[in-house]
Amino acid sequence: MFRPLSTGVMMCLVIMFFLVLPDAPMAADFSGEWQGSYASGWDSELSGTLRGVFTQNGNQLTGTVDIVDSGCQPEYGINIYQGSCSGNYAQFKVDMNCYDPETGYSGTVTSQFQGSKASGPFSGN
Repeated sequence: MFRPLSTGVMMCLVIMFFLVLPDAPMAADFSGEWQGSYASGWDSELSGTLRGVFTQNGNQLTGTVDIVDSGCQPEYGINIYQGSCSGNYAQFKVDMNCYDPETGYSGTVTSQFQGSKASGPFSGN
């Protein structure tokens, strides 16, 4: 369920994702194709599939993600921003348009994804 903030158009939703790369070295590169799942730290009913294609340049992370079953649009080819990584940890943000029929909220949702290659149900190619 989405609830509007005082501005009525922007809210923040923190969603955790986890990356697992079998036998990954401690400071492995996040570049490449990734697939896994996500679960919201804010709404327990919000979870689904996350796929991404990332490029790491130093500690900067760029790329696009598909966030399926989020109830928001777009679900595919979403550009990430403020992407960064350090060691086995990465984070990035995306913006999507969401509508919640229960509250009538309609607007932009900024989601922040964060996780590591060391734990969770994520595998890389």
